[in-house]
Amino acid sequence: MKKIVLMLMSVLLILSLFSACAPVTTDTEEPGPVVEVESSVDEKPEKITFWMMKIFVDTGNESVEARVEEFTKATGIPVDLELIAINDLMTRWSAAVESGNLPDLTYMDYNNLGGFQSRGLMLDVSETVDEIQRINGEMSPALLTSFSYGGQYYGVPMWAEPTVLYYRADLFEEAGIKSPPETWDEFIDDATLLTDPDTGVYGAGFCIGMDCTDSEWWFRDILWSYGASLLTADGKSSAVEEPEFREASQWIVDFFLNENKINPPSAIGWDDGGNNQAYLSGQSAMVINTGSVYNAIFNTDDYPDLKEQTKLALVPGGPEGRFITGISNGLAVFKDAKNPYWGQQLMIWMMDKEWQREWMTHGGYQIVPAYPELTEDEFWQNEYGKVFCDIPNYYAFLGYPGDFSPAAGEITKSFLLTRNLQEVIVNNQALDDMITQLHIDITDVIEKHK
Repeated sequence: MKKIVLMLMSVLLILSLFSACAPVTTDTEEPGPVVEVESSVDEKPEKITFWMMKIFVDTGNESVEARVEEFTKATGIPVDLELIAINDLMTRWSAAVESGNLPDLTYMDYNNLGGFQSRGLMLDVSETVDEIQRINGEMSPALLTSFSYGGQYYGVPMWAEPTVLYYRADLFEEAGIKSPPETWDEFIDDATLLTDPDTGVYGAGFCIGMDCTDSEWWFRDILWSYGASLLTADGKSSAVEEPEFREASQWIVDFFLNENKINPPSAIGWDDGGNNQAYLSGQSAMVINTGSVYNAIFNTDDYPDLKEQTKLALVPGGPEGRFITGISNGLAVFKDAKNPYWGQQLMIWMMDKEWQREWMTHGGYQIVPAYPELTEDEFWQNEYGKVFCDIPNYYAFLGYPGDFSPAAGEITKSFLLTRNLQEVIVNNQALDDMITQLHIDITDVIEKHK
């Protein structure tokens, strides 16, 4: 009986949310998500809490705030919304788990979601994800997969962040380069032609270091494009002793130690903002980054010259094709949240396709929507938008060539790849010795998660 009541109440909430109708009644039998909660769902909480990642575009954040206010108007439930900087989220999540003071709905990237889910801390929201797709249509299969563990969904993908190659078209023309590089070897050739010691311009701007998470991402782009990986397809063993890994690692080492000095020496030790600044200041002619660089150039008046000079292209590929490490962002509910039912209703509300159509236009091309249909909108039909919305077609996720696993997540968050490659690049360790140590490090992580 309790389950039937919950089903009916859930349906009516959805109808009231999406049509902004009168309060919930019990005059429909249309199926909706069934959520097991301790108290009756008609007992509205005094408030619910929502932690959302603060994106780098103010208009995008303002759009989220307005959408949450509409939820309150529709339901009468105040929402304590916090927009939290991405670098602060792990600290907040960890403290919340420790104290038990958990948000009712939270932003969560797929990597951290996998870590929390492996500890049994996340709520299975599979039925809610199904309901979201019933209302709005199908989501991107690649993004859905990133939030699925063991055949169940523990979160819903809300948006992807596209990673693209930014390049200076004016400097390309001066150097006689007719098109952006398609391969990593062409990237080296172009960077060499673009480097001009007399003017202080470097062909590239890539970081490496413990403060640069970007290195963990683009290193994987290179590995996968060479047919290399950190883990075997079943996720049970290290794959770094394969010849493809050595070849890809040698490319990375040669890039940083290139005799033509195609990368700023200060890049060893940059944080994640280093390559942004290198491009925006004119120091580097090519960088790989998300839409944050686009936003700085095209949505502000700070860099007028770069508006004419900047072009975008896909990240280069290797012998085995083009791969781009997926950045998949979504919403999730902790199992012990105080109001998990209402957290999921807010999840449904935030995943409304028509609102997402509006929200993506406020994101400065940092928001690729989870609904593929939306990438057909006019907003994407220009030389920049077409590149951005093409990126998810090349996505691979941590754990590739297998599925994401907690071990794959820990390997990334521990900077094992960056840490070991840095020993070769900075401290002259032999590449073979580095591979041996990385194999040991990865094996230790795998054993820990068995």
